[in-house]
Amino acid sequence: MTKSQSEQMWLAKRKQGIGASEAAAALGLSPWKSRWWLYKEKRGEIEPEDISDNQRVYWGSHLEAPIRARCKQELQQKIDNPGKYKIQQSPQHPHMICTLDGVIPEITDEVRRRFAESEVPDDIDGPGVLEIKTAGDMTRQNWQDDRWPLHYQCQVQHQMEVTGYGWGMLAVLIGGWDFSLFPFVRHAAFCDMMVAREAEFWRQVQDGDEPPVDGSNATKEALKLLHPDDNGEEIELPAEAIEWHHALAAVKADRKKIDEDIRYYENQLRAAIGDASAGVLPTGDRYTLRSQTRKEHVVKASTFRVLRFKGAKK
Repeated sequence: MTKSQSEQMWLAKRKQGIGASEAAAALGLSPWKSRWWLYKEKRGEIEPEDISDNQRVYWGSHLEAPIRARCKQELQQKIDNPGKYKIQQSPQHPHMICTLDGVIPEITDEVRRRFAESEVPDDIDGPGVLEIKTAGDMTRQNWQDDRWPLHYQCQVQHQMEVTGYGWGMLAVLIGGWDFSLFPFVRHAAFCDMMVAREAEFWRQVQDGDEPPVDGSNATKEALKLLHPDDNGEEIELPAEAIEWHHALAAVKADRKKIDEDIRYYENQLRAAIGDASAGVLPTGDRYTLRSQTRKEHVVKASTFRVLRFKGAKK
């Protein structure tokens, strides 16, 4: 366990391993960051995103203390706060690290009651992980029916693998007022897979074995960060670029046909609805076609690169 004296020291230490919040990206399961992007960060080719002025991150951090206090009230026991700059490192897998939001000292009867149908096994005892999240009201559907986002499940399984804890709770505050606790236990099969894949990813980082570029939007954004401006040069593309070109042209042709079909059927519905506000199908389902006003706004100037195809001159 290492306690950093500042955020800068903590961020520097995080570069030396895979943190819990990076586990989903290392596994290729993150909606925000691809394996390729994380690889480039760990190699020092892309600087981690500056989130110092991110309002979502700011309020998420400042709400940790009151959410931790609510957990203490709900679970009827003290919640230990390890500190925001304290990094724990797995002795078995040194590249696996984590910083905990809290530690629940023991499994009490109140904690066991929280597990309800997903009963905590009798052979699990000792302290548990507390992970704290805040979420916007628009994401409420991601937290229904005792389900919660997969990338957060990767995060807590990673934390348990690092700490050796066998259980924990995820506390979430949705929309600034709706509080929920989600209990979880270590999933042995998932952890075995996770350990193997994170070890392989870290080997790639150490050896400079770059993962393949994928089709995710996260990789697209990483490429923009890595190559923000052109240098005026013209280079020869590799032979396989011919395959990329033909595949791209074919996909774009399919997309054009699909877009035309979408417009055709939407126009049929628009014509049928006419001046009405909604149209009801024989099934009882409905389409609405209501007027909306978009507020005037000014778009700030920005510079970006555009990929276009130009055929060779005959």
